Amino acid sequence: YAIKMNGGFRIVAKELDRVLYSERAVRRHRLFEDFAYFSGEMRRTMLRPECLESCPSADRLPTQKTLRDMKRNDLDAAVGKHGGYIEVASRMGLRSSFRRSRGYWACRENLLREVRSFASASLNSDEGVACPRYAELERAGRHDLKYGIEIHGGRMAVAELLGGAHGNRAEG
Repeated sequence: YAIKMNGGFRIVAKELDRVLYSERAVRRHRLFEDFAYFSGEMRRTMLRPECLESCPSADRLPTQKTLRDMKRNDLDAAVGKHGGYIEVASRMGLRSSFRRSRGYWACRENLLREVRSFASASLNSDEGVACPRYAELERAGRHDLKYGIEIHGGRMAVAELLGGAHGNRAEG
């Protein structure tokens, strides 16, 4: 009653030199300072239909554009506070939606690791890791990996790097 008689919470807080925290301010502070809270919010956001359109399997961190289109600028800002999209994706055990750093595909080890990862996740190959066909990469939306294979000499050259397993498939 006394607070109401003196003009309400905001006025009394101002007169007492106190900061009145809104629920929104507390939530924003938690997003910035508590990674577990932030990752929970991010995972809930990833399950929304707008986010599932771009990544149906929910194994990839949403892009900045996706978060902003969903009006989740708070999550976008928190990603920056927690080290950026690549760092956050790594800490959450997700793939990053961001492009690779400059020169990433020029490194042979990066290419072979990505090809092996793609092959083990999407191909049923009993005779070892096979270099995927270009058509398979395009269907999976992995144009980046296709580019990496091309700059290392194409499928046959990458198959030799993998140990000769190109699956005797036609170029696609």
